[in-house]
Order: sequence, then C-alpha cells, then structure tokens
Amino acid sequence: MGQIFFLFVQYNFISMYKIAILFLVSLQILVACKSSKKVEQVAHPSQQKVTKISYIETKKLELKLFKGLNMGDNIPSTVDSKYELTFDQNASIYQKIKNTSGPLEMESDDGSIKMVIQQDNNPDILYTDLSSGAQVHRKTFMGKEFLVSSKEKKPEWKVSNEKIKYLGYVCRKATAVQTVEKISKEGEKESVDEEIVAWFTTEIPISTGPQVYTGLPGVVLMVSIDEGKTEIKAQDITPEVVIAKPLQRPTAGQKVSKEEYLSIQKEKTKEMINQYKRKGGIIIRG
Repeated sequence: MGQIFFLFVQYNFISMYKIAILFLVSLQILVACKSSKKVEQVAHPSQQKVTKISYIETKKLELKLFKGLNMGDNIPSTVDSKYELTFDQNASIYQKIKNTSGPLEMESDDGSIKMVIQQDNNPDILYTDLSSGAQVHRKTFMGKEFLVSSKEKKPEWKVSNEKIKYLGYVCRKATAVQTVEKISKEGEKESVDEEIVAWFTTEIPISTGPQVYTGLPGVVLMVSIDEGKTEIKAQDITPEVVIAKPLQRPTAGQKVSKEEYLSIQKEKTKEMINQYKRKGGIIIRG
C-alpha cells in the first residue's frame, strides 16, 4: 500500500509539473500576442480621428427668360447640392459630393422649346489650415481646374442668446454682414453685401463650418445667406472617424490668386452671355 501511494503521489507531482509548464508557455504566448498588437498599432502612426458632417446646400434660382419664351411652372425654384465637411484640430476640408441623379428635362408650354438642367459634378474642394487661416480652393470653371489661394476672411459675428436644438446639439445664433465679390448678370465684377444668419454648437468646440462660415467658438451647423437665397444645413454628424493619413490640401490645377480667378471668371462669363444672347437662349443663375 505504501508503494502504491508513493507512485500515486509521484504521478500527480509530475502531472502538476506539466501543468505548470503549460501555464507558463500559455502566459508567454499571451504576452507575446499583446506585444504584437502594440507593435501593430505603433506601425500606423499616421492614422487619426476626424469628424465628418454632411450638408445640403439649397440655392434659389434666378431665372432670366428671353423675350417670347414661356416655360410656365416647369423650371424648379431651387437646386440642392450635397457637401461633406471633414475636420480635426488642425485642418478642414469642405468638398462637394458627386451628384448621381440624372439631368432634369423640361419644355415650354407649347412644346417648341426643350431645356435640360444638369448639376455640375466638377471637383469643388476647400481646404483650410485652422491654425494659420490659409485656404486653397480647388475649383473648375469652363472645363479648367484652378487652385485659388487666399487667406480665410472670417465674418464679424454678433452672437445672441437665442438657442435651438438641432440634430441633438444645442446651437446658438450668430449674425453678420459680409461683402462678397460676384460676377453680375452682365458679366461685370461687383461687390455685394449679404446678411448671414448662422447656428453653431460649442458641444463640438472647433472653429470651423461649411464654406467660409467659420470664426465662431464651435462648429457651424446651419447658415442662411442673403435672406434665404442660399441655405446650408447639416444632415448628419459622425465623430471619431478613423482615416489613414492626415488631411491633405488639393494640388491639382492652375495656381491663381482670388483676384486672378475673378478676372478669368468675368471674361469667360461675358463670352458665354454674349453667345447665349446671339442664339436666343436662357440663363439660369443659382
């Protein structure tokens, strides 16, 4: 009995020794796995988190019909465009989303005139360095791409105590008047004062927003320009989106200043207006 008991104890001692070895090996494997995960995370230092906000810009159309042309109620009064704002603490990119819907076809009341309206799907990307205010705007005009460099000109906001809740965020109202340079219907450059009403939230405390409507202590979610002729409204907010590399400024296109771009736009718009007048066409401005 004593010998049997001794063998039994020896057998269990060996088994426990094996278990201990297996436990140590398993622990080493577990530590190695954790270490490899840490190495994998360090291997992608360029990855960072950004916030994405989708917007819809709604513009009222200014329609100029030439004599003898009647389109009745066929022409829409507004046109919508989709944009996306991507930003972090250092930079923001506001870019147009490609329109996937087909062209809008219309005809005059008597059926003698047909017209097609199709949204411009050319790239429209505005990059802003949030620390310096330097901006690069990639635009396409008459089939040619431009890189328009400028300094961010923030509106002189007056913040009120009026508040609303929008998309789950508490927003405050701010108003301003901005002077913008536009090309008139006659193709001339003119300065126009526009009233701006913006709604921003300090719950996302980064001074950015759609287009050039920034400079407030939080993200701008809604803008009404020139008594509602243009309205911009956020549709969806997605925080902490992981991207592979930092936000990059656009590089494709002819580099010009804002003044040079306006001069090019003025000249080409005049040519287009004269061409339409000779052919007896119509001009739709939005």
